Amino acid sequence: MDDRMWGLQGNRTEYGRYGNPTVAAAEARLAALEGAQACVLFTSGMTAVTTALLTLLTSGSHLVIANHSYRRTRQFCTTFLKRYGIECGIVPVDDYNVLEAAIRPETKLIVSESPANHYCTAWTSKSWPRSARAARSRH
Repeated sequence: MDDRMWGLQGNRTEYGRYGNPTVAAAEARLAALEGAQACVLFTSGMTAVTTALLTLLTSGSHLVIANHSYRRTRQFCTTFLKRYGIECGIVPVDDYNVLEAAIRPETKLIVSESPANHYCTAWTSKSWPRSARAARSRH
């Protein structure tokens, strides 16, 4: 019992913090469907977004986020990440020229939602990557 209590033995399921067999099964199935090595499920969208951003960005990085994105996500990007030396530019979702102009050599991510959760707006998904590639080729 002591080995299990201190995490020294395999998967723990006696307490949800250490894992959940149902969630583990869902993660395994989703990974298989996507042809991925693994999958991680989160309990909220903000948990997923902040984990992704904190994993992919480092001090000196820059990200561009659409103005229609969830307000708390924008707030996280413009205030919390700033404390760690990560800069954030906010652009209109439908102005691809502004998007291209906002991309800098240190831009690591372009973030948007479609459809945006509270505005229910949608953007042309092919235009953002095209704009990103055009801007990247200039740098």
